[in-house]
Formats: sequence, C-alpha cells, structure tokens
Amino acid sequence: MKNNLVNLHMFCALSLIFLFSNGLQAMKVSKYDTPLERLKATGSCENCNLKREIFVGQTFLKTNLEGSHLTESNFTDTIIKESNFKSTVCEDTIFQKATIIKTSFHNSHLVLASFEKADIIKTNFNNTTCTKTNFKKTFFTIVSFKKASCQYSDFENAILLSVNLNNTDLQNSNFQDAWMEVVNFEGANCRGTSFLRVRNGDGTNYIPDKKFEEWGAIMDEHTTLPSGKKYKPSKKRKQTRKRKTPPGKRKTDKQ
Repeated sequence: MKNNLVNLHMFCALSLIFLFSNGLQAMKVSKYDTPLERLKATGSCENCNLKREIFVGQTFLKTNLEGSHLTESNFTDTIIKESNFKSTVCEDTIFQKATIIKTSFHNSHLVLASFEKADIIKTNFNNTTCTKTNFKKTFFTIVSFKKASCQYSDFENAILLSVNLNNTDLQNSNFQDAWMEVVNFEGANCRGTSFLRVRNGDGTNYIPDKKFEEWGAIMDEHTTLPSGKKYKPSKKRKQTRKRKTPPGKRKTDKQ
C-alpha cells in the first residue's frame, strides 16, 4: 500500500513537471507572436512580414532581416550597421536620411524605394532590382551595384566615391549634377542615361565627355554627356587588310 502511494506521488510530481515545462515553452512561443515583437526582442526576423511598419529614428545593429517583406515601411533617419537585408522586398520603402554602413541588400527588390539624402558606406547592392529608385543627394562611398538592375533610377546631385557599377543596367537613369570619383562603369548599360553637368569628386570640374566611353559605359544617341551633348560613337580607325591572292593563282616574278 505504501509503495503504491509513493509511486502515485512520483507520477503526480513528474506530470506537474512535464506540464510546467510545456507551459514555459508555450509562453516562449507566444511571447513573440508577432514578427515585430520578435525583431525587437532578438534582432532577427528572417522571412518575416513587416509591411508598412514604422522604424523612424531606430538603430539596427547586426540585424538579420534576410528574405523579409518590408514594402512601404519607413526607415527614415535610422542607423543600419553591419546588418543583413539580403533578398528583402523593399518596394516603395523609405530609407531617407538613413545612415547605412557595412550592410548587404544583395538580391533585394528595391523598386520605387527612396534613399534620398542617405549616407551609404561599404554596402552591397549587387544583383538588386532598383528600378525607379530615388537616390537623390545620396552619399555613396565604397558601394557596389554590380549586375544590379537600376533602370529609370534617379541619382541627381548624388556623390559617388569608389562605386562599382560593373555590368549594372542604368538605362534611362539620371545622374544630373552628380559628383563622381573612381566609379567603375565597365559594361554598364547607360543607354538613354543623363550625365548632364556631372563633376569630379570634389565638384571643381566637369568630367570630360570622353571619359564615360573610356570607362567602358555602353551608351547610345540618347545618352546625355556632361557638356549637354548627345553621345556619338568615336570614329574607329579603318584597318587596312592585305588582299588575299585568289585560290589557284600565284604571284609571278618580274623578268
């Protein structure tokens, strides 16, 4: 009888422990029942739905938002440092006046997003889709847009220092009154793009028209050069070739 009571007590105790531990786990799960709460508590929210959220003035340090939907969210005046925004959807998202340092937007969707007056340093925009994106008065230094698709984007009055635009699609984009220094345009599609009044890195002189062709930009008759002139392909020297002797005929020596 005594042994049965002991066994009953042990069974009840173990059951209570089991129920208590499960309750704690349930509380942990429910603690972050919204993506925003999870982000604030852990600094990480992969593949989360954070559409139309307001993050104005906040700091994101080593934050992981890879694969998340940030459409129409507002990051104005934020500090984003050493963070992961890879493969995010940031359509019509606002990053105005943000400070973005050592952050990756690789393979992200940035259509209609605005980075106006932002400071962007050592950041990766490779393979992004940034069609009709606003980069007006944005400061870039050591930034890469390699193989990005940025048609119809606006870089007016931006400052680009050590920026990689290798094989970037910049068709019909606007760089009017921008300043540039050490910018790689090799293979960049600049058909229909405006470089009107583009200056060197300290803003003292216009960049010579011929430089964009020397830098490897691909242009057409709709591309506007710093002087205001439309692009015309430089005349290539005609290469003279020796006429080949027709088959079956040989040159004869003069006698």
